[in-house]
Amino acid sequence: MQYPALFLAQRLIRHLPARGTLGVLLRLAAVSIMIASGAFLLVGAIMQGFHEATIRALQGIRAPCTLIAPKGRMLDYDAIRTLVEQRYPGRVRAFLPRGEVPVLMSDEQGVLDITEPLLCIVVDPHAERNAQAIVRGIAPAHALDSLDDDAVIIGAERALREGFLVGDTLILAYPRERDSARMESHAYRIAGLVTTGVHELDERIVILGYQNAIELTGIEWPREIGFLPTEGHDTQSLCADLAQLCVPLRVASWETLNPTLASALALEYAAMGAILILICILAALSISALMLVFVREQRPMIAVLRSYGIPSITIVRALTGVGFLLVFLSGLVGTLIGAFIAYCIDRYELISLPDVYYISHLPAHVTLYLVIGVVGVVCFVGLFATYIPVRRAYLIQPAAILREEF
Repeated sequence: MQYPALFLAQRLIRHLPARGTLGVLLRLAAVSIMIASGAFLLVGAIMQGFHEATIRALQGIRAPCTLIAPKGRMLDYDAIRTLVEQRYPGRVRAFLPRGEVPVLMSDEQGVLDITEPLLCIVVDPHAERNAQAIVRGIAPAHALDSLDDDAVIIGAERALREGFLVGDTLILAYPRERDSARMESHAYRIAGLVTTGVHELDERIVILGYQNAIELTGIEWPREIGFLPTEGHDTQSLCADLAQLCVPLRVASWETLNPTLASALALEYAAMGAILILICILAALSISALMLVFVREQRPMIAVLRSYGIPSITIVRALTGVGFLLVFLSGLVGTLIGAFIAYCIDRYELISLPDVYYISHLPAHVTLYLVIGVVGVVCFVGLFATYIPVRRAYLIQPAAILREEF
C-alpha cells in the first residue's frame, strides 16, 4: 500500500512548529520570504506607477498612439475618426487632432529671437479637454477655452525666464513656406501657462489653436491625430490595428516617438526586477539551508518509513511539499501585504515628491498580473531551493541509520 505523500507532508507540517530551534529558524526564513516578496511587489507597483504617470504626462505633448501624416500633407480628421469608430467601437475614448511647427519669438520692434525657437503645438481646444494630462498642467484651468480668441498658452519655464505674465502679449513669427525670407508675425495674448513636467519642453512649448495656426503659418491642420485608448494596456495592440487600417499612413506609439525615455524606463524596470529576484533567491537559499538541516534531522523517521516499504520518491515529494508550502504561503502573504501598502501609498498620497518630479506624490499601481507574477517567481525559486536539498533523502540507507539510532 502506497503511503500518500500529501498526508505525510501534512503530518510533518503539523509537528513543524514544535521542532525547537529548527522550527524557529524556519519561521524566520518564512518571514524573510514575506519581506522579499512584499518588497518585490511594492517596487514593481511603484515602477509601474511611474511608467503610467510618465505616459499621462506625455499626453500633453504626445498621445499614447499617434497617426502622422506625410510631410506637407494634412489629415481628414472627420473621415479618420468615423472610420476608427466604425471599425473599433469603444476602443478609443478621445481623438486629439494636433500638429507641431517651430516658430520664432519677436519683440515689438520686429527683432527675432533666432537662438531659441519655440515648439508650437497646434491643438483643437475642444478636443484637448479630453487629454487630462495637459488640462491638469494648465493654469488657469479655463485658459484652454481662450485659444480660439487670438490667445496662446506658453510654457511656465519660458514665461518665468522672459518675465511673461498671464495677459501679456506674445509675438510669434513664422516663415512662409514659399518665401522663407518673409516672416509672418502675429501678436497673441498669453491666456495661461502650461507645465508638462519636462524642463526642456517647458522652456520651448507654446500651445496654439488650429484656427490661429492657419492664419500664422498658412498651413492646413491637423498634421497628426492622437488616440487615447479606453484601456491603458491596449496601446500597443491599438497602434498595430490602426497601422493596418490606415495604410500607408504612419502610426506610432509614444515609445517610438520618445525612444530614449522609453528605453530608460524599460532599463530601470528590468534592473530593479533583477535586483529583487536576487533578493528572493537569497531568501529562498535560507529555506534551502534549513531544509537540508530538516532532512538530516528526519533521517530516523525516513529510515523507518523506508523500512516499511514506502518508496523514496514518496518521501521526497512529502518533504518537498513541506518546503514549497512554506515558501508559497510566505510569498502569498508577503505579496498581499505589499499590495495593501502600495494601495495605501497611492490612494492616500502618503509619500510626497520634490518639485523636480512631474508628479506630486509617489505613484503605485497594483495589477492582477503583477501579483500573479510575483507569486509565480517566488514559487518557482522556492521550488528549486526546496527540492535540491530534499533530494538527499534518496541517499539515506535505512539499515545504517537504524543501527546507528537503535
